[in-house]
Amino acid sequence: MHPAENFNRIRRILYSTFHNPAKGKSATLEYLDGYRKSLGPASYIGLKAEINFYMKHQKKFDLVVAADVADHTDFNGIIDKKSCRIDVTTNLKYKELKTYEPLQKSLD
Repeated sequence: MHPAENFNRIRRILYSTFHNPAKGKSATLEYLDGYRKSLGPASYIGLKAEINFYMKHQKKFDLVVAADVADHTDFNGIIDKKSCRIDVTTNLKYKELKTYEPLQKSLD
């Protein structure tokens, strides 16, 4: 399995776990730790940052998990009453910011 396919498979499992009333947040983080080795360091850190952002801001920004279709979007949400796409990152050097929408380039 290609690393991107593995990442997306694990990502789907984690968000399904998060939204499962019988499991929720703690199980999501526990599962993520269980996938640490198969994800590799960079993907593990990136997915952990994404999930932590979601847990912290889900209600505030009315976040919806986006499908990974190579459009720099981890979540769709509402900021300042405007619909937006959000890409969570832990390392800007891997991002091609010139390909992002202006609101996505905001580092605030």
